[in-house]
Amino acid sequence: MGSFSTALTGLQADTVSLNTIGNNLANLNTTAFKDQSTTFEDLFYQQMGTSGSNNPIQVGVGTKVSGTDTDFLQGTLLTTGNSADMALQGNGFFVVQQGNVQSLTRAGNFQLDQVGNLTTVDGEQVMGYPAPGGVVNTNAGLVPLSVPVGVNEAAHATQNFSVTANLDASAATGTGAESATGAANSEGKYDFYQMLPKFEVVVPEKERGTQVAPAAQIDRPGIYFLQVGSYRDVDVAERIHAQLGKLGIDATVQRVAVDADVWHRVRIGPIKDLAQLNRLRQRLHASDLDSLVIRVDQ
Repeated sequence: MGSFSTALTGLQADTVSLNTIGNNLANLNTTAFKDQSTTFEDLFYQQMGTSGSNNPIQVGVGTKVSGTDTDFLQGTLLTTGNSADMALQGNGFFVVQQGNVQSLTRAGNFQLDQVGNLTTVDGEQVMGYPAPGGVVNTNAGLVPLSVPVGVNEAAHATQNFSVTANLDASAATGTGAESATGAANSEGKYDFYQMLPKFEVVVPEKERGTQVAPAAQIDRPGIYFLQVGSYRDVDVAERIHAQLGKLGIDATVQRVAVDADVWHRVRIGPIKDLAQLNRLRQRLHASDLDSLVIRVDQ
């Protein structure tokens, strides 16, 4: 009967292995699930005697499952569109709490309850370090995380502003420089309205101008230009120039070298009539065309 029981241990161990594989397959779509594998070990051996060379004759009595191992390697991170969902990149666990019992999990499919507490789908509270005054205190104990719903954070005045620019060290004293802020978009156009309202700019012809907010009316006399963008691609600049022509607006395309780049800016002007200037700005705005207002000191 020993041979039957020995073979039976193999069937029993393989049953556990098949159950583990089935569990892995069943949880293919479970958030943060980590698959498992089954390991085996042999049972003790029974000595039946010795051979003619005095070597022991041993017969094993089967196998057993020694354990199941969990694979904690980094999984694939997916975008869900839910701002409450989180994921861990690398090692670590989320700490969650139900009552006074804390647990560890890799699943970050969280949600906000009616009062703004961050919880798991099972209602466990997600724990974290407190942040009084917006400063995280890692020396304090873990507390339930809360995102107050419908509460506005108090406004804070801007304290610092910086501008990064490259200047030509070989340029003569008094030489102006093309000025623009913000990154170029896919067409190579600068977003001029990332500049602060009333921010002074300098252009190559030693003009000194003022950026005016789009909604503001201009009432200070002077000679003005409207710059409808600067583009790396001359074809884009010509397309904007043609669009202005269809609107009955005279403009020019000027080629300007800025550092190692060549830009093509579309300009309207000069304009001395303030009423005409404001009408042109309104027409450009109605046609979804941004413009940089430049005033030349007289």
